[in-house]
Amino acid sequence: LDSFDLNVAADDYALAELPFDIPDIITLAGTGDVGGRLTGSPSAPIFAGNVQLSDLVVNSLAFNPFLAGTVAYSPTAGLALDVEGDTDNIDLKVGPIVADSDAIPALDFTVGWRGAIAQGQTQGDILTGSASNFPLAALNFPAGGAADIGQLRGTLSSNRFTADLANQTLNGDVDIEQLGVGYIGAGRLTGQINYANSFATLANGNLVVNENLYTLVGSLALDGPAPVYSASLTTQKGN
Repeated sequence: LDSFDLNVAADDYALAELPFDIPDIITLAGTGDVGGRLTGSPSAPIFAGNVQLSDLVVNSLAFNPFLAGTVAYSPTAGLALDVEGDTDNIDLKVGPIVADSDAIPALDFTVGWRGAIAQGQTQGDILTGSASNFPLAALNFPAGGAADIGQLRGTLSSNRFTADLANQTLNGDVDIEQLGVGYIGAGRLTGQINYANSFATLANGNLVVNENLYTLVGSLALDGPAPVYSASLTTQKGN
């Protein structure tokens, strides 16, 4: 078979069973219906069609019950997905994957969820992005929770963050409302974060708890069997 030109359809495909690797910190649930035209050849297939995602959940983030739009793939352009629902939308472009290479494909995304927005794009291994009122629970961080307490929660806004996807580093400014870890609440936090080699630091931090204002610098080590915290808190206003 040298080439083909087919109309194809797949219904109720389980998103958790997608036939490619997904990072451990991402869990998917829901189903997808896809229909479109498949052309090209077995070594260079080209697909363009329509897609409907039902009950999509990414980590703890449940999207609208139905997201509908278009999906396309080609070996030269990669994957393009553009779907939207009543209040949520996903616009995702993933560049072509180079065979026998560890190179990270180009990535460009905008995700809207209940008025929250996260967007970013890569240049080489470097991802630059921003977020507005985005729920931290969607990050599933730390992946196993923090010392059996739970995971980070709150809503994140960042004018700019930069991540090195190859070396797993991250830095940027943060503004987190209703910050908490598991059952522990900590108010609002602003500052600059840096993460590398399983070690995170916070600089120029300001923490607001009730009407009290504190200056906060700290670190979090995640390379051992349990997280290790270190922090210095200075009262600026209040008790």
